[in-house]
Amino acid sequence: MIQHQHNWTSWRKGFTLSATFLLALLVAVGCKKETNTIGLGALDPDALLESGGVDSFQLTTFTVVEDTMPTDNQTFGILGAYHDPKMGTFNASFYAQFHLSNTISFGAGDQAVVDSVVLSLRYRGYYGELDPQTFEVYELDDTMDVARTYYKHDVEAIKPANLVKPSSETQTPNPSDSVLVGSTKKPAQLRLALDSAWAQTIMNDATSGNSAFTDDALFENYMKGLHVKVANANPAVGKGGVFYFNLEDNNSKITIYYHLQGDIDATPYELVLEVEDDCADFNHVDIDNSGYPVENVLSNPINGQTQYFAQSFQSRAKVEFPTLNNLSKKAVIHDALLVIPIAHQTLSSFYPSNQLSVGYKTDEGKIVGFKVIAYDDSKKSYIIDVRNYLQDIVSGDAVNRGVFLYPTFFSSTAERIVFNGPNTSNKEKPKLIVKYTEY
Repeated sequence: MIQHQHNWTSWRKGFTLSATFLLALLVAVGCKKETNTIGLGALDPDALLESGGVDSFQLTTFTVVEDTMPTDNQTFGILGAYHDPKMGTFNASFYAQFHLSNTISFGAGDQAVVDSVVLSLRYRGYYGELDPQTFEVYELDDTMDVARTYYKHDVEAIKPANLVKPSSETQTPNPSDSVLVGSTKKPAQLRLALDSAWAQTIMNDATSGNSAFTDDALFENYMKGLHVKVANANPAVGKGGVFYFNLEDNNSKITIYYHLQGDIDATPYELVLEVEDDCADFNHVDIDNSGYPVENVLSNPINGQTQYFAQSFQSRAKVEFPTLNNLSKKAVIHDALLVIPIAHQTLSSFYPSNQLSVGYKTDEGKIVGFKVIAYDDSKKSYIIDVRNYLQDIVSGDAVNRGVFLYPTFFSSTAERIVFNGPNTSNKEKPKLIVKYTEY
């Protein structure tokens, strides 16, 4: 089973996965009968061949672009850049609204003096290398709309000033170690010191009785949100990483530390701003595949017969089985396994997705998923049970359009997968193994 140290362990809506676990359940869009839940031991291609399975079906493999997936309100807010020798550059940032999380009140004549302000982001994992990155934060100049659907190329207007203090801009991310905040140990988080003058303006308005501090809707129009990005959009080949953050974790927030004028020795107060359930947020991703192997497949699908790809936010792998149409409509399929090998060097930081989804598209363009996916480490192959789908094709209840393969968390991770095509020079090739009876 694939194991990597650079994996996420939980996500925004409160579920938990193990990084060493390679069974994935795809929540299907649409209604379709699914295969039973079975383990890797029951998905043995060699045993199926020995019991009379046939693997002479022709496979066509290629990659298709997918640009229409929403990227708002996702499992993770993602941030960072890497340069993959197979896929090109991947540069991710996020936009988010913030609400006041604590009630503040001031007496007549109170003046708040800002001591410091920090944007903290709770790590949930990463993809790539732990190389230094230079972070930037900009205040939005336009109000986001929580009812709107956002996509990866969408942008919001921003104010010109980078709010990150120069001393805090360039950091080597550390997603695994806890941090001390004052004398309190906190979970792993990226901490960016922001401009105190910016925070002072906020506190001046708060102490003056600005009504924006009494209502979330008013506050959204006052402090419209942040765009968090990196300056190093094009790292050297093989360098860089993208980091996953739980934006709704109680450790992800803007904290303004302040004291009241004349009370400098007192314990500082805090004004806390958080991304809450009813805040708008979305991931913005720029991917440049120009000049890399994946571009050759996207521009000419026949090249996918040697090697084909899937990449979060960008593309899905496609496998078609045209000769399946040669089976008699009276055939009864007893077992059917799709064996999908990958190309991966064990020590590479750009490892295959730990969570793979597979499914076919309906007439309406929705993807219906298969329930069980297993991984055979000895063959470096995903093993997929496609019996029900193939039976529907043979019986005429489904159209033979092939299946799509892609990272499950398509709009909230930076993962990609390199697959071996039928014409690969590698030992393991994709194959469809079917055991059936014709009546």
